[in-house]
Amino acid sequence: MIERAGADALSAMQRMVAMLQDVDGEPATPTTDLLTDLRAATVTSGDATPVRLAVELAEPVPAAVATTVLRLVQESVTNARRYAVGAREITATVRAGGGSVHVQVRDDGRHTDRPRRSGGGGYGLVGMRERVQLLGGRFEAGRVPGAGWQVLADVPLRPE
Repeated sequence: MIERAGADALSAMQRMVAMLQDVDGEPATPTTDLLTDLRAATVTSGDATPVRLAVELAEPVPAAVATTVLRLVQESVTNARRYAVGAREITATVRAGGGSVHVQVRDDGRHTDRPRRSGGGGYGLVGMRERVQLLGGRFEAGRVPGAGWQVLADVPLRPE
C-alpha cells in the first residue's frame, strides 16, 4: 500500500516536471485562463506567419491538461514559423468536450529540415509526444497532402 502510494506520487511529480518544461526559452507560467493563454501564445508580431485561433471549451479543462494544451500550441506554432517555408497561415484549433481536449495545429507551407529562423531550446515533437502520453493521450504529427504540416493531439480531461 505504501509502496504504491510512493510510486503514484513519483509518477505525478514526473508528469508535472515534464509539463512545466520551457518552450523555446519561454518559462512555463500559464494563468488559470486557458483561452487567454492561447490567445497570447498565438499573437502575431512583425513578419511572423499569422495564426488563426479557434477555441471551443464545452467542458472545464483541469490545470495539468491546460498546461499541456498550451505547450502543444506554443511549440507547434513555433515549429511552423521556423520550418514552414512560404506558409501564409497557421491554424490552431482547441476543442474540449466528450471527455478530452482535441488540439490541431496546421500550416500551409513547405517544410524543411533547416530552420528559417534561429532559436531553439524547445523540446520539439519528442517533448510534445511525451507530454501527451504522460496524460494518457494520443499524439501524431506529419506532413499534410499537398502542402503543410499538422500536429494532432487528444488529451483526456481526466488524466490516467
